[in-house]
Amino acid sequence: MWAFFERLLDTTMFSPHGICLLWEPELIWLHVASDALIAAAYFSIPAALSIFVSRRPDVDFGWLFWAFALFITACGFTHVLSIVTLWVPIYGIEDSSRR
Repeated sequence: MWAFFERLLDTTMFSPHGICLLWEPELIWLHVASDALIAAAYFSIPAALSIFVSRRPDVDFGWLFWAFALFITACGFTHVLSIVTLWVPIYGIEDSSRR
């Protein structure tokens, strides 16, 4: 089990994604801005769902809204990891979160 986590956090064999973009500032910030906007959009959906479910106690299957909000939050987190991967090669964590 410990070897699995070591493999996820091992960054010695990889380079950050910024190398593929030749460290061009315009390309780096384009990726950062687009992933940040996508993550913000993903994070706004659970916020709206939580407000909706909190204000409407008559909603059947409210737990389903909370489960979907958790799933969408995880989707937004993958875009945050894409931003981090530009500078830190944590591909093991990033790839395992997209499966």
